Amino acid sequence: MEKFNNSTEFDCDNVVPSPNQEASKHSFEFGKEEKERQKVQKEAEKALKDILNRPAKVLATTEEITNYVENYSYCWNIRVKKGVSPDFIYGVNLVQFTHLEADGSEGVTLTFLLHELENGTIIEATLKKLKQFARAIDKEMLINMVAHAVELRKRGEYEMVDEDELNSLLEEAMDRKLAANQFRKLENSIIAEIENFASVQKEEYDPAIHYGIFLDTPELKGKFGKDAVGVTKYTLMELFIWKDEIPVSREEFHSNGSDGDLKKILKGWKDAGLLIKKTEFTRMNEFVKYNSNGDRERFYIVKCPRVYKVLAQIEEGANNE
Repeated sequence: MEKFNNSTEFDCDNVVPSPNQEASKHSFEFGKEEKERQKVQKEAEKALKDILNRPAKVLATTEEITNYVENYSYCWNIRVKKGVSPDFIYGVNLVQFTHLEADGSEGVTLTFLLHELENGTIIEATLKKLKQFARAIDKEMLINMVAHAVELRKRGEYEMVDEDELNSLLEEAMDRKLAANQFRKLENSIIAEIENFASVQKEEYDPAIHYGIFLDTPELKGKFGKDAVGVTKYTLMELFIWKDEIPVSREEFHSNGSDGDLKKILKGWKDAGLLIKKTEFTRMNEFVKYNSNGDRERFYIVKCPRVYKVLAQIEEGANNE
């Protein structure tokens, strides 16, 4: 048997680590990163606590405000609003966090009572809500958003709103279940009558008979997403406003003017990120060309993954026949 030579030199740089050693190394590095992240968050929380515990007359410095904004502005807009109502006879401040999509367009807006964020009672719950859809959010970023909102309030840099708008904002801040329930009703209705929605790709749409369109061309998917459905105003009025009292046929209907109740429903969907807006942000609908002749119509564009799953099942069943 050949004896081991103690004088043999090893090239340590070329030693291949075992899988366990690699795992230990990554675990160690992850642990260091996690500790550093927690340290940063604790420092940020302490900084916010110090800021919020300042005497009311002490304002943030220009440098501090710049730091707040730089921390979140690539992904969020914030707005502070104030109003008076019978429930808040001395007034109440609200803050709106609007998510910015990768293309810079405004997406979901959520509204919160600023004093609840300021005293820390809903920070964790708010973070959880924002994480559901945000491109980027963590506690440090949220704390900077809250600190800036408080600073805007202290400086009087907020928008005054009337009682009706305040009540609408308070509904958003306190309960969003209605918007979700109404949207589920729309989805269920589309699925139940899916044959009444036409494919743009196949140029099937007839304004006199169809309830809406599937935005299924490559161009429309690129613009509105792969799960987008366009719904006509008549369809929404029939489902949510008129119900059993239909005043006019689909063919004779002209969608001039606006309906307050429908507008409130649409706003709830927009704030929840269910209604898609890419142009004309003062309106809730979009012009869509639905055939190669260039014919177009206004549709309310909504995200409906459930509907497209049903469509895929229908197509799969047809292919198997």
